[in-house]
Amino acid sequence: MEFIKKNALIIGVIVVVILGIGGYFVWLRSQNQVIRPKGQELELQNAKQMSPSDIGLELTLRSDNKAVIIKATKIDGIKSFEYELTYDAKVTEDGETVTVPKGVIGELRVRGGVASAEAFLGTCSANVCKDDKVVSNIKVVIKVNFENGEIGAVEDMISIENE
Repeated sequence: MEFIKKNALIIGVIVVVILGIGGYFVWLRSQNQVIRPKGQELELQNAKQMSPSDIGLELTLRSDNKAVIIKATKIDGIKSFEYELTYDAKVTEDGETVTVPKGVIGELRVRGGVASAEAFLGTCSANVCKDDKVVSNIKVVIKVNFENGEIGAVEDMISIENE
């Protein structure tokens, strides 16, 4: 008991840090988007190749060009959708600007007969988001999980206007 009294501040800090880390992971999961390391693409072996029109795919840039809005309007017989966006972005580190591959993954949410998502083109940490300076077309790959167990794949591209 004497140990706890002497080290109450240290124990309190450790508890706060553990709760903070746990809260961060809960928040990250709720965002439904994660940056996927290169080489961990969607698993699409034996996937039926589909055209964007097969799922009524609409890709638009948010008005500030910092996110892609993904919408699928033909969702009959489809259980779920997963997406992956890949693009190149300019990053400045230690005064040097380099182009690096970036990406976003997530799932489309189904509401009112439409599946959609807004994919932020950047990173967020501790409730602070920093958008990427996108310098390439954005490749969109969507994994379509049908109710009958089949898997489909849709690929499309959207370009971003650089300032």
